[in-house]
Amino acid sequence: MIKYNVKRGPAKYFDSEEEIEITRYISEIVKSDKLRVLNYNICGDHIHLIIVCEEIARDSIVRKLKSETARKFNIAHGYTISEIDTRQGGKPPCSNRNRGDSQTQLWAQKFNCSYIETEEKLIKAFEYVKNNRNKHGLPDNPNLSAIIDKMLTDYDKAFEQN
Repeated sequence: MIKYNVKRGPAKYFDSEEEIEITRYISEIVKSDKLRVLNYNICGDHIHLIIVCEEIARDSIVRKLKSETARKFNIAHGYTISEIDTRQGGKPPCSNRNRGDSQTQLWAQKFNCSYIETEEKLIKAFEYVKNNRNKHGLPDNPNLSAIIDKMLTDYDKAFEQN
C-alpha cells in the first residue's frame, strides 16, 4: 500500500446506481476473462462472489476485480484522471493535479475467502449470496439482477474441464 501511495480509510458505500455501475464493471471483467461465476451479489459496501477457479489464480482474479473497478469508478466520477482523456483533446482534464491525487477508496485491502469442498456447502453458500441483500435490508433491483443474471455461469459449465 505504501509503494502505491494507497491511503487507508473506510470503503465507499454505494448507492443503487453505483451498485449497478460496479456490477457492470465486474461483469465486463467476468466476460472478457471468461471467469466462471456461480453467484454474485453487491450490498452497498461489499460484494459476495462464488467463483470456480484454481487456487493459484484466486488472488490475481480478486486483485484485478478490485483494481479495475476502482480505476473505472474513480475516472467515471472525476476522482482521478485517465492517462489520456480524449474528451479534452488528448490532455488530462485536470492538469493541475496528478493522476490519483483525489481517488476514492472503494475496497478494503484484504478479502475473505472460503473454500467450498462439498455440494452441501455450495448450496448453503449459494443461498447465502443470493439472500445477502435481504439480510442487509436492501431492496431488490431488477436492473441489477439483469446484469448479474448475464454474468453467471451455469453450474454444469462452471465445472467443465478446459
